[in-house]
Formats: sequence, structure tokens, C-alpha cells
Amino acid sequence: MLLRRKDLIDNSLILCNLRLNLASLPSPNQSRPMGAALDVVQQGYAAFGRKDIPALLKLVADQVDWKEICPDSLPYSGLRRTPAEVGNFFSAIPQVEDLTVFEPQEFIEAGDSVTVLGYLEAFALDTNQKFQSEWVHVLTVRDGKIIRWRGFYDTAARYGH
Repeated sequence: MLLRRKDLIDNSLILCNLRLNLASLPSPNQSRPMGAALDVVQQGYAAFGRKDIPALLKLVADQVDWKEICPDSLPYSGLRRTPAEVGNFFSAIPQVEDLTVFEPQEFIEAGDSVTVLGYLEAFALDTNQKFQSEWVHVLTVRDGKIIRWRGFYDTAARYGH
């Protein structure tokens, strides 16, 4: 790679590495391989949107690291390790919340990882309060299966904060 004198400004090593990393990315015209992380994740959110949890669970690896970061008092808190346990996660949500709006708004792919930014509106059954929150989900996909999922949202919003 040829560097010009004007390229040798502050942080030239960072700029050089950035150029090398960007050059190694596939072009937008290249097709994604089957099972690419973004495709798998989008299939999962589409299945959730259809309320087709069995289809979503087919995208989860036999051994998974699945966790919503939230208070232990919520029934969907805690670590899930199998697709059956992830199914229990989804069964627990309507025990405490009536989701009225669930919108994935942005998907950000970086290799095997996909970060999803979204918005939700729900009614908390335990507090009788409607609430809204932005959320972030971070997923890792390997061999066409979700092997890790972390969910974050403003759990204080459930209590009017």
C-alpha cells in the first residue's frame, strides 16, 4: 500500500490500519454467503414479528448464551443455555408485559456480530403502567445459528421512571 506524505498526519498508523481494514471488506455488490449473520438475525426478528417462536428457535444453536440484562424480579431474567430455555424466555414475557409495539429499527453487522437498535411500547401488568423504551440487542451468529444474545432496555421505564 502506497502512503503519500500528506497521509502521514497525526495517528498515521491508525489511518493506515483503517485503510487496510476497509480494503478487506467485501464490496456492496458481492453477495452474502448463505447463513451470513445479518440474514440469520433478520430472519429471527421477522419470525418474532409473526409470533412464530418455533421458527425463531430453529435459528438458535443447541448451546447458546442468551441473557436479558434486567432485574432478577422479571421472569425473563437469567441466563438461557438451550433453545428450550430460550423458548421459556419468550413464554415469560407475556406474564409481565403486553408488548404493543416492537420495532427493530437498525441492524449493524460486524462479521459474526449483529447489533440491533429498536423501540418498544408495552403495558407492565405488575404496575398497570404503559411504558416505552429504546432497546439494544447484541447477537453473535456462527454456522448459521445464534450462539449469543444480550438484550438491554430501560427497565426503570416499567416503573414510571
